[in-house]
Amino acid sequence: MKKIVEVNDLSFKYDRDFILQDINLVIEQGDFMAFLGPNGSGKSTLIQLLLGSLKPTSGEVKVFGVAVEHFTDWGRIGYISQQVKNFNQSFPATVKELITAKLYQQMGFLKLSNSRLQPRIERALALVDMLDYQDRQLGSLSGGQQQRVFIARTMVSEPEVIFLDEPMVGVDSRAQDDFFQLVNRLNNELGITVVMISHDIHVVSSQANRVVCLVDRRLYHHQGDEFDYSCYLEGVRGKNRLVPEHLHQVVD
Repeated sequence: MKKIVEVNDLSFKYDRDFILQDINLVIEQGDFMAFLGPNGSGKSTLIQLLLGSLKPTSGEVKVFGVAVEHFTDWGRIGYISQQVKNFNQSFPATVKELITAKLYQQMGFLKLSNSRLQPRIERALALVDMLDYQDRQLGSLSGGQQQRVFIARTMVSEPEVIFLDEPMVGVDSRAQDDFFQLVNRLNNELGITVVMISHDIHVVSSQANRVVCLVDRRLYHHQGDEFDYSCYLEGVRGKNRLVPEHLHQVVD
């Protein structure tokens, strides 16, 4: 199986305190990987390291076999951050305009949308069942619909892997179920590799094939169908400390 991301002996610290230490991880093509851990455990920091937004204190990250600091083919990677939920609802942009902006570098000298791009925009919107909403103002949509639009905006670049940093915070349970069904379809039917930070039980119990816990600066690995959510929940509530002897396999 092709390696999408490879992490070797990675450590990272802010000032004097290590956030992550001696991390090793491989994300393979077709994975649906869920990152779990208490607040402040380094989940978002790890994704930023994988995307090259932060530089490791030591160790290395490779993306598609290339050291992340030298990687340039970012069209192969999609990313939806936590900041999506803070989108300015009054910003006067339609769904189509928001997605078209993602293709800004492919629009020609005058940076205007053209007929060559329209099929890609429509395919991305159809993929998330939002084609009929392309002329609607983004601020007029529900939270769940907005999340679908941002997925379409990510998919219009036709990435091979998408990173999702707690994309469902503040969205109602029905919209969450719809969203996870969509992401699962991207993973299973289109073969898109998915890496998601989430606290939602649906991800770990029924969708992710791999679950990675970040605890006490270390990383522990589970197969999705073997993950014990009750043990994890007790751990993050302090009833059990999540340490190697607590049914966790450290990733070497």
